[in-house]
Amino acid sequence: MIPVANPASPTAGLEYLEQHSDRFIAELCEYVRCPSVSAQPAHAGDVRAAADWIAEHCRRIGLDTTVYPTAGTPVVGE
Repeated sequence: MIPVANPASPTAGLEYLEQHSDRFIAELCEYVRCPSVSAQPAHAGDVRAAADWIAEHCRRIGLDTTVYPTAGTPVVGE
């Protein structure tokens, strides 16, 4: 889970975002580098890698996440 010094503070979320913005931007950049254009069959493996990345990221922040295969692109859910 995400630790917050004083979760009752109305600005706790904004303070957390500001303190960790470099990490959030780096993680976002890592994710958007995945060539996961699902309309292109040549990128099916990349789409799966992007789904795996999202699922692992969700697990790291405490969410119970699974990648479900489908006849098309995979679905990430709980």
